[in-house]
Amino acid sequence: GSKKGARQTLETLLRNMVQASLQNLLPGIGVHWDDQLDIPPVYSSSSVALIDAVDGANEYLREGAEVTSHIGIYGRNGDEVGALQLGIVSYPFHRFRIIAIGGEGGYISYMPLDEDSHDCSTGQKVQAGRITPPRKKMAAEALCVIDRYECYDPSDQLRTSIDGWRARWAREGRYGVFHGSMAKSIVDLVLGIWDVTIFRHEPSSGRDIPQSEYLTPSHILEMAGGVFTDLTGNRPEMDPITGFIAAANQEAYDIFVKKVAPSIRISS
Repeated sequence: GSKKGARQTLETLLRNMVQASLQNLLPGIGVHWDDQLDIPPVYSSSSVALIDAVDGANEYLREGAEVTSHIGIYGRNGDEVGALQLGIVSYPFHRFRIIAIGGEGGYISYMPLDEDSHDCSTGQKVQAGRITPPRKKMAAEALCVIDRYECYDPSDQLRTSIDGWRARWAREGRYGVFHGSMAKSIVDLVLGIWDVTIFRHEPSSGRDIPQSEYLTPSHILEMAGGVFTDLTGNRPEMDPITGFIAAANQEAYDIFVKKVAPSIRISS
């Protein structure tokens, strides 16, 4: 009878469908939804799935297209999540997905959704779509930056610095504000759409970013040679974070931090 009730019903249906499929494919897998373990592991060596079925739900309700679905399958390291085995970020309204194959010799692949109906195997198609991350020399003025740094305190030095640089980037069509899927803003770096993305919730909201929202897209970015850190310049270790800086490569990260965010320590 309400939009909220409909959303909860659809979310329950989605979760039931995904859980049933995963249990069939990987018996005993643990499934994390927004930091909640819904399926207790049967075996200590079973894998763990981190899932966000609709990343950018508010954007979707506004009939926007900046929406993704993503899943990460991780090996189990005792009671902890281990190495990424398989990561998928699907762009449903853009009709493709990004697939990361973990382990030795791992790689990242681009795969149009329409190719699911073709004759060759999924493995062949994933191999054929391997991505070579773009490389380019750059300066701070030439960075393509997208942000959602929701801090409006004039004493926040990083907010002030971003505001000062925005006009320079915007003049060359190099600046954007992202809405919707956080995973999309990270994985778009792998595709060469942006060089840097920075995110922070407004501090007064009291909201942090749970690991289920950033872990798989950040691991895909790092596999492609990118950098993902929290707002102190450190690599998050499975914990909720207040925000992040992500860059397509170390050079872009270093330039952004030195010129735009000098208060942040450069990650080693």
